[in-house]
Amino acid sequence: MPKLYPGAKAPKIEVAEWVKKGPMMLGKGVKVVEFWATWCGPCKTSIPHLTELAKKYNGKVDFAGISIWEREKTLPEIKTKVVKFVADMGDKMDYHVAIDTDKKAMASNWMTAAEQNGIPSSFIVDKKGVILWIGHPMDIEEPLKQAIAGKLDANAQKAEFMKQIVAQRNQAKMYKEINDAVALAKEGKSAEADQALAAVAAKYPEGAGLVREVRLMRIYKVGSPESQKLIDGLLAGNADDLSLAAQFAWDKASDPANKELCASIAKSVLAKTEDCIACYYCASAALAAGDKALALDAVAKGTCLTREGRKKVPVSRPQRSVR
Repeated sequence: MPKLYPGAKAPKIEVAEWVKKGPMMLGKGVKVVEFWATWCGPCKTSIPHLTELAKKYNGKVDFAGISIWEREKTLPEIKTKVVKFVADMGDKMDYHVAIDTDKKAMASNWMTAAEQNGIPSSFIVDKKGVILWIGHPMDIEEPLKQAIAGKLDANAQKAEFMKQIVAQRNQAKMYKEINDAVALAKEGKSAEADQALAAVAAKYPEGAGLVREVRLMRIYKVGSPESQKLIDGLLAGNADDLSLAAQFAWDKASDPANKELCASIAKSVLAKTEDCIACYYCASAALAAGDKALALDAVAKGTCLTREGRKKVPVSRPQRSVR
């Protein structure tokens, strides 16, 4: 079990410096402690959302954004970067903001203790200093409403949190085994790598798509029977399959030996896809393969699809940046 979870006592807030709105202490009302970094793209999207919530629940909830995992080496360098970022955000970042200590106290005592390896990440803490909820700040509004009303059940949240932790740990194991297989391929042991990936697919059924992608991109030789079988399956598949085939063509087209094959794949995808992103991949593959006419066709179709609105629907919230 993680050291920190819903129902556990929150660690103290220990920062190097508050750079906006001064200190925020736990207790005396509901608090939101959020972790972010200046280099984190998803954080820039979630920050205005937190500001909206801070205004909406002014007097009921205090919000603090703690900068962690910054890439500068010294605290003065980090402070300069964070202060500029906060100033540039202006009213879009209108709540308490602080910088982690040089010993990374907040990152260690909160994020690492809760096994959170991605930002932005947020914690709801009640007036007694007990953690009620841990998750992505774009998902925080409903649990926050319940916390304000005193109806957020920490035990129920703990059970859900632990399911997520178990899934996260399993995913980490799966990725390690996949990386080990890729390492075997780099050593020239392609057969062993393929066998290792077969074991991964059997052990983690949810990772079958990723295993297929790794085999195609990292294990099988371009033009081999194994590679061609996968490509044939992708070309006969759904929108995501076609997109992966186009990505493969783009990735491999820079090798002169692959130009003809990659142009052919791009042409096949272009004839079937209704996804402007896949068209972009096709255009890039065709250009790398030296087929300018096909590249122009792909750009034209992608532009048309964009205008007609036939493109992939974006995710409902920004994903996390992993350290």
